[in-house]
Amino acid sequence: MKALIFTFNDPEGAARADKLAASLETGGWATVVCDYAISHGFTPARFQRPAHSSLIALSDLGLGSIPQLSARQYQQAFGDDIDFLAANGWAYASHDTPYPVSPTFLNTESIFYQRLRGFAARIDHLLRAIGPDLVVVPHGSEAISRLITAKALKAGIPWLCSESSFFPGHLLVDPAGQHFFPGKNKIDRDWPEVRVNALTTSETEGVTQFVQGWQMSRSTKYAQDTSPGEAERLTAFLESRQGPVLFVPMQVPVDASVHHGLGAFPSLQAFYHQLLASLPAGWRVVFKRHPKEQAGNQLLGAPDPRVLVVREASIHDLIAAADAVAVFSSNVGLEALLYGRPVIAGGKPCYGGKGLTIDVRTSEDLPAALERALTWQHDVGLRNKLVHYLLHDYLIREGDTAALLRRVEEARARLPDTDPRRPFAECDPPACTEYIGFIRRYDELARRNLMPSEILSQIDTAGFCELTEAERNDLGSGERQASAWMTRIEQGHLSRYALAASLIPSGQRILDLACGVGYGAYMLASRNRAKVVAVDGSKDSIEYAHANWAHPDIAYRAASAGAFFEGHSEASYDVIVSFETIEHLRDADLFLEQAWRRLRPGGVLFVSTPNSDIYPHLNHPFHVEHYDALFLRKVLSRLPGIGDCQIYWQQHNVIAAEPTHNSRFLIGALFKASEGAPWVLAPEALRASLPFTYNPPASEFSSLDDLRKMLARRRLWLRRLLLRR
Repeated sequence: MKALIFTFNDPEGAARADKLAASLETGGWATVVCDYAISHGFTPARFQRPAHSSLIALSDLGLGSIPQLSARQYQQAFGDDIDFLAANGWAYASHDTPYPVSPTFLNTESIFYQRLRGFAARIDHLLRAIGPDLVVVPHGSEAISRLITAKALKAGIPWLCSESSFFPGHLLVDPAGQHFFPGKNKIDRDWPEVRVNALTTSETEGVTQFVQGWQMSRSTKYAQDTSPGEAERLTAFLESRQGPVLFVPMQVPVDASVHHGLGAFPSLQAFYHQLLASLPAGWRVVFKRHPKEQAGNQLLGAPDPRVLVVREASIHDLIAAADAVAVFSSNVGLEALLYGRPVIAGGKPCYGGKGLTIDVRTSEDLPAALERALTWQHDVGLRNKLVHYLLHDYLIREGDTAALLRRVEEARARLPDTDPRRPFAECDPPACTEYIGFIRRYDELARRNLMPSEILSQIDTAGFCELTEAERNDLGSGERQASAWMTRIEQGHLSRYALAASLIPSGQRILDLACGVGYGAYMLASRNRAKVVAVDGSKDSIEYAHANWAHPDIAYRAASAGAFFEGHSEASYDVIVSFETIEHLRDADLFLEQAWRRLRPGGVLFVSTPNSDIYPHLNHPFHVEHYDALFLRKVLSRLPGIGDCQIYWQQHNVIAAEPTHNSRFLIGALFKASEGAPWVLAPEALRASLPFTYNPPASEFSSLDDLRKMLARRRLWLRRLLLRR
C-alpha cells in the first residue's frame, strides 16, 4: 500500500507530513511526501528517511517555476472538466485587495491560470506515476490543494485532509473535508449522534482531567507567554474601571477559516468594527493580535479608550480575566469553552452552531449577543461530549498508528461529498460566488477578443476593486515597441513590415491589426502609397501613433480586433497584416475567420508569432500560447477558400523559406483564392524574395528628407488635435 502525502514546505506543515508518514510507515505503508515547492532550499535532515519512504516536490520555486498551459493545451492533454475558477476561490479573497478587477484573475488565460493548469498537469502525472492507494491533502482550501483534491476524487483515490490540530500532541486528518468547511467535515457529520449519546462516568472524568491538565500546562495551539510589560499593561487596564471585559483573539484577515465563515459580515475587519459599535456602555475590550498577523491595529481603526491591544499575552490569562470571549472562527473560542466562558461566534467555526456558543448570524444580532453573554449558562455536559469526541474520535494522538489506520479505512469507505470538478466550492462565501460569476461574464466577452477596457464598459463592476492607473496604461508593459525613431525599434519587428512593404504593389487597401504605436503602418503607407487602416486595442498606443507616426494615408483606430471586426462587418481589404497578435488572443480561430472574411479574393493575410520550438511559452504574462510551424499551418489551413499557405522562419532581421538556426519567429502568408481576380501578391513572388534581409538606417535620419517627414508627422498630429478640440 502506498500513500502520497502532499505538504506546504513550511516547517510546521513539513513536520506534520513527516509525522503522518512515519506513522503510516509503522503500519506497513510505503509513503511519498511531496512538497509543493522547494523555495527555501533542501533540508538535509528531511532526506534521512526509511528505505520505503521518499521526498519529492511539485515545483522548484513555486507557482513561478511551473510551465504554462492554455485551456486548449490542457484540454487536449487531459480532457477533464476541472473548474479552475472555483478551485481558486480562496485566493480571490486573500489577495491584497480582495476581489480585484485585475487581469490576473479576470483573464482566464492569464499567466496565473495557465500556471494553475501546469500544476494540475503535474499532479495528474504524479498520481499516474505513483498510483497511490491514499492521498493526503494539506489545508483543503488553497488552490493547489483543491486541484489535488479534484484529481484524487476524479481518479477515485481515497482522500484525507490534513491541518494543524486543535491541541498539541495530536494529528488532524479528516476524511470528509476541512474542519472550517461548514457542513463538510467529520465533526458536523458525526455531531447529531455524538450529541445524543451520554458519556460514561469514566469518560466524563477523563475529559475533566484533560481540561485541568490543559489549563495547568497553559497549552495552546500557538506557543505564547505573557511578557512582563504586557502583564503590567493588562493589569492596569483591568483595574482602571469596573465593568464587563470582552476578550477578542484576533485572526489573520485572509485566513481560510475566516474566508469560509464570511456571509453575515463582508470581512473580518467589518466584524471587529461592528463588535465595537455594538459594545454596551461600561464594557471594555482586550484584543490580542494573532502571532502571524502583521497588519497590527489597522484592523481596528482609530484608538479607542475602551480598547487595549496586546500581543505578548497568554490566552490563558486573557480568557481568565474576561467575562466573555468573542471570536470569528478562532481556535481560541474552543479553548475558551474549556474555561467555561461564554463564547460569541461571528463566523462558522467547527464548535459553533452546536448549542455551545452564542452564534451571530447578522450584524444586528451583536448587541443582544453581548447582553446575553452576561447571563449565558454554560452546558458543561454538552461541552464534555464535544471534547471527548475530539480527543477520542476526531483527533489522532501522534504515534497512534492503529487510530490512523482506522481513519484511512474510513476514508477508503467513502469519498468526500463534494463535486470533484470544483471541490468544496459550495463552502465559499456568497461574495466569492458572485465574483466568480463576474469572471465568467468577463470571460464570455473576452472570448470575442475584446480588450479589458471594452469588456469592463459592458459589465457592472460595482462591489469590486477597480483597476489602478498603472494597470490601465499598457504602453510601457514591455510588449510594445514605443519609439518615434526607426533605429530604436527592434530589427525583428521592422523586418516583417519591411518584407510586406517591399512586395505589396502601390495603391492597395491595407489593414494593420494590432499596429502598436504605428511605425509599421507608417512603413506600409509611406513606401507603398497605400491606404492603411491601423487598429490597436491600446488607446495609449494610438495616441502615441497620432503624435509620432501620423501619415495622410493612415487612419488610426483604437479598438480590439474583436470590436473592430464587429463594428466594421462590411469593410474589405487587399492585404491584412497582423504581426505578433495571435499568441495574445483568447480565440485565435475566431480572429482568423473574421480577418479572412474581410480579405478580398486574391488578397493576402500576413501573420507572425513566436516559434515555440525555439521560443517556448514560459513565464510570459501577455501570451496565451506559442505555435510551432506544424500547428501554425494547421490553424491557418482551417480557413476556407485558400489559394496557398506558406510558413517562413525569421531570425533577427533575416526571413527565410527554410528553418534556420535559432529562428525565434514564424511568419504565415495565407493567399485567398482569386476566383479569376488577379493576385495582389503572387505566392511565387513572395518565395522568390527570400531570404529577405532588413538593413536598418545607420542613424536616426538617413537623409534631410527623413527629418522633414518627422516634422511633417508632428504638424499633422497637432493639426488633427486642434481640429478635435
